[in-house]
Amino acid sequence: MPSNTSSSHPSESAPVPFRRSRWPGRLAILIGAGHQLVGLADKRTRQPLLDAIQDGYFDKFAPSFERLHSFWFFIGGINIILLGKFMNWYLFPEDYDKTLLQPAQDQQKQVQRRPRVQSDRSLPRSLGYWMIGICMVGITSLPRSGFYLFGIEGLALILSK
Repeated sequence: MPSNTSSSHPSESAPVPFRRSRWPGRLAILIGAGHQLVGLADKRTRQPLLDAIQDGYFDKFAPSFERLHSFWFFIGGINIILLGKFMNWYLFPEDYDKTLLQPAQDQQKQVQRRPRVQSDRSLPRSLGYWMIGICMVGITSLPRSGFYLFGIEGLALILSK
């Protein structure tokens, strides 16, 4: 007698490799969003940015190291979010360009398309090595920082099949 728990599709029961899943992009976006939230929560980072905005923003960062630090802190967080968005775009281009969908899917108006969890593409392991390198430089210079998170994502990219 067949089991009710068996899957009719083999990929549904097998774990999805990290480098082909949605998690690399999601994790990078979460790290970037966390970076921004830490910056907003810390008065030393938030206040110089608010002061520059109150002073007119344009060309109000160069005279102050605190303002420059705040500016680049928030730009760094945005870049991490963009890295996550790029990973998602690379792995799942059909989510961003609807012309890549098959014509048969366009004709099915009533059927909702469920997003895929596994891509035909995979992120290169070299990206993981770069993240480990950034992590090592970061944690040796700033041991009480969030650079460890890059190490986690880097290891996941390297060790995933």
